[in-house]
Amino acid sequence: MNGRTVPVTCPPGVTGGHSPQLTEGRAMKNRHGRNGADIRTAENRIQCELGKLTPDDRLITAFRMAEIARERGQEMKINGATDEIHQILYLAARKAGVPVESVPPAALHISRELWECAERLWDQYRAEQERATQPPAQTGPPGQPPALYELDALIGLESVKRQMHQRVAGIRNTQRRLAQGLRTASMSHHLVFTGSPGTGKTTVARLIGTIYQELGILKKGHVVEVGRSDLVGAYIGHTEKKTSAVIKQARHGVLFIDEAYALTKADSKRDFGKETIETLLTAMENRREELVVIAAGYTDEMQTFLKSNPGLASRFKTIVPFPDYSPYELVEILKHLCTENHYTLSTPAMRQARAIFDRLYEGRDRTFANGRVARNFFEMATQNQADRLGRSMTEPGREALMRLEPTDLPEPGALI
Repeated sequence: MNGRTVPVTCPPGVTGGHSPQLTEGRAMKNRHGRNGADIRTAENRIQCELGKLTPDDRLITAFRMAEIARERGQEMKINGATDEIHQILYLAARKAGVPVESVPPAALHISRELWECAERLWDQYRAEQERATQPPAQTGPPGQPPALYELDALIGLESVKRQMHQRVAGIRNTQRRLAQGLRTASMSHHLVFTGSPGTGKTTVARLIGTIYQELGILKKGHVVEVGRSDLVGAYIGHTEKKTSAVIKQARHGVLFIDEAYALTKADSKRDFGKETIETLLTAMENRREELVVIAAGYTDEMQTFLKSNPGLASRFKTIVPFPDYSPYELVEILKHLCTENHYTLSTPAMRQARAIFDRLYEGRDRTFANGRVARNFFEMATQNQADRLGRSMTEPGREALMRLEPTDLPEPGALI
């Protein structure tokens, strides 16, 4: 068969092969005369090539090639010097639908075997993405609570994770000593979480409930989330009833009090929040084996809260600071939201998102909403995309419905 030459070049991020060109006749030959042997060889070679890269780099490399082949069906410019390997990568990556600038196509017929091989490789890529959002493999010490791996899988919060690992190690060591009949010091499990909004305090509190349940500290490990209005009543005697009812609901679990400093109003001597604190302190002492209290709020206000009553500082012995998310971590949260909801960011949109988060981070104050900013950013971008596609004169395809472009991204001022 006479083969028409198709030019090829090596893409960024992938090592090239020795062949400077690929002929259409050679591609057709794959379909008729190789009995799948070379296809398997090509698959092994691409597995080897991908094995040299990290999982993220594998996806990025594949996505770059997918961008070039976007919306062109089987007409594409093979942007790689290793024939079957790069054909497979292109076809597999096309499924990702990540677009940027296109390259003029050159017609090339792809054999059915190569297409099926690409389908298998795309399944592998997708599985890698899904694994990236799951807790890491449980390779820690024996007896490690599974929920601790979920904590480790959260974006950022490295200092929080270290502190929680230390607490778990202390609890497990106490349990080992008790099992051997050795003396142990009393250990308080109540915690104070400090930091700005949106730094993951509620999420970590829920995981703490599960971790404590898995360690046998709590029977249920459920989390009851409350604020001032759930605890403080409007008249004498009402507050104690409300607080006691909430404590009963949280029995054998975690009582999470957000903005706990609101219970102490310095401008009101008749405020019933003090009654709530007294009721809580009694429960924290008398029911220490069946109740864990986590109080959360801004750093400075929580320090004032702890000083407002001597009993608070003696019962809340552990303070866990939650740092603000960095611009890089905010982008990672955005990428996670996109993957979770079947959206993709074009390369220009990704660069623009990074620049926006840099600006927001540099100009942040104590009310900066951190992870909530990333979620609001994502929700505004998807709404803007819907508006853009709604004005289109043509029906958008699957890739267009997934893709977020720079024009879809909100301005920084809209996120403050």
